[in-house]
Amino acid sequence: MNVRYLLEKVGITPGYFVILREMIISDFSGRYKNTIFGFFWSLLYPLVYFGSIFLIYAIGVIKFNIQYYPLYLLLGIILYLFFIDSTQYALVKLENRKNIIKNIYFPYSTIVVSINITYFINLLLNFIIFFLFYSFFSIHLKLSSMLFFFLLLLTYLLITNGISFMLSALAYNIWDFKIIWTFITSMGFFIMPIFYPLSQIPKKYIIFYQLNPIAIIIQDIRDILLYNTTPSIVHFVFLLIFSVIIFLAGLIIFNKRATTFAEEF
Repeated sequence: MNVRYLLEKVGITPGYFVILREMIISDFSGRYKNTIFGFFWSLLYPLVYFGSIFLIYAIGVIKFNIQYYPLYLLLGIILYLFFIDSTQYALVKLENRKNIIKNIYFPYSTIVVSINITYFINLLLNFIIFFLFYSFFSIHLKLSSMLFFFLLLLTYLLITNGISFMLSALAYNIWDFKIIWTFITSMGFFIMPIFYPLSQIPKKYIIFYQLNPIAIIIQDIRDILLYNTTPSIVHFVFLLIFSVIIFLAGLIIFNKRATTFAEEF
């Protein structure tokens, strides 16, 4: 599988780039169409989660000995919400684009890629809010830390896109699975260490968290931005290879399933 073939399969070529661009613009602008505050809702969305949990923390219902806990919490929320939104909307977007699928040939994987890029842009906008909070804390990042931060974000995008491919292919026209996935991702917010530290997890269960790439990336980004601790090169390379495998596996599964999309509508 050469690079040109791969780019064609995800619609990132001159011939299909216009379609990808228009889908991203449509997804981004249409998300809050007819609302008063527009895309500002996307900035408020994680803050509502943050405010609710931090209030419980502030009054002492939950208590963790975590340095920079407000940043720790907000960072976990905005990163995990990106995963939730990207995968959940990827499940329904094929159905929403069925008229295009029936009448125009193009790499249908473009639909899933556009959703993930749209929410990745949204994630970057949420980081503007995060770094505004960040500026009130005396944390001085190294240049190498910032480099690892951006590389981990791209790794996160690859993994999320790969999972979105798999889910879209497997759940196509099966609405029950879409509901089940909503339940799973909602449970994941409480099961994964989003608002509590890894130290709270019993040792006999810690292996399940260490095998979860989403939890690993969230923790790595926290270590980088909050504590100036960068992952080892071996750790990062392993994570990058794993993310590429997930992406390619998802793309292969999706493309095999995509041959029947137009017929099934």
